[in-house]
Amino acid sequence: MRHIASATRVVRRYLKASISEQKIKNLRPNDILIVYHGTGLQDSYSLLNGFDANTEHSRLYGGPKHKGLFITSNLSVAERFSHRGEIILEIIVQAKNLHGVDFSGRIGREQDMNLSTKKWIQDNYPNSFRPYLSMTMLQTPEPQALLRGLVRPRQILRVRYKAYGKEPVWYTRKEFLSLGLETVPGGGYGSQKKVEDFGVDLSYPGYSVEEIITNLSLLTKYPKERIFKTLEHRAKVFGHDQMTEFLMRFGFGVTASRAMAKKILDRFS
Repeated sequence: MRHIASATRVVRRYLKASISEQKIKNLRPNDILIVYHGTGLQDSYSLLNGFDANTEHSRLYGGPKHKGLFITSNLSVAERFSHRGEIILEIIVQAKNLHGVDFSGRIGREQDMNLSTKKWIQDNYPNSFRPYLSMTMLQTPEPQALLRGLVRPRQILRVRYKAYGKEPVWYTRKEFLSLGLETVPGGGYGSQKKVEDFGVDLSYPGYSVEEIITNLSLLTKYPKERIFKTLEHRAKVFGHDQMTEFLMRFGFGVTASRAMAKKILDRFS
């Protein structure tokens, strides 16, 4: 019975988050949407345990650095921008975390639109809380938006994985992280790391100092006593920016790292 109840909740969640052209035309801030992001195994490593879409990063397809993650409601578009179809993430988000975007990663408020263009967009999507977002999510041939904000692990509903020479398969996040795959995170040089569930939400800024110590112990495999002494020592010589950078080395997002750095400095310095 529990399995049936769980399956029913999942179906209801999908129905609530389903996207239609009419829904996109009339977007409200709290609308729930299912969107897709195409990538490769190397770059998905930093996303699967929660991520901060406010982080500035370089683009895989050229153009300036920008904050945010490109998403689309169209699965075939996500596949086109993945690494040979290797990884597609299915993510559930609120519309308020999405922004209309150009191909350089600039959201609407960062663009220098003339008044006639703004009026044309507003007139075409008068009932949307972000008319430019509705426009870019419905444009052809590449409907897209930019995801900003914090994305928790539970928001990653499914992962589509296409092993080399095989057909793609959809997995739940838990199933995918249990496959035992390995990759070099971010590409380039470095050692192979297992793609797995860390048991830590790397996007979450609300951890207490005790929870930070526990999480760093999980991530590094070092005992809590060693983590405690390391943070105590570094708090005496680090400023806030240095402590933030130190925490980001373990995969925590910039928002979480800043919040945790303040708590650590308040506790130990």
